Amino acid sequence: STKKRARKEPKADDLEDKSVVVPRMGGRDESAVARGGGRGLKQVQKSHEQSVTAEKADGSRTETKRSTKEQKVFTAKGNAHVETKVMSEQKKRTTKKDGSVVISESKSSKKVCYF
Repeated sequence: STKKRARKEPKADDLEDKSVVVPRMGGRDESAVARGGGRGLKQVQKSHEQSVTAEKADGSRTETKRSTKEQKVFTAKGNAHVETKVMSEQKKRTTKKDGSVVISESKSSKKVCYF
């Protein structure tokens, strides 16, 4: 003796949340979202920050801050490598024993594409 459950009727609130795309008759609807419309790529991002303080025997002190960001782009289906972008930034401050200060900053960017 198997019993069937009664079908629940959808509430009016449930119907408002769902969106429906109805195609036009006699032609293609350009507003409808078609499958495969994306670029089919995925991105992987990594960032690394490093801070170093060094004191030498002559009394000079060096503070270095380094940050690196790496972004790799792959195809979503085959996982083939498409692009790599590496951005690095370094700030260096050296204080010598006589009180003089040397500040240097460098930024570099490298982009490699395989198309």
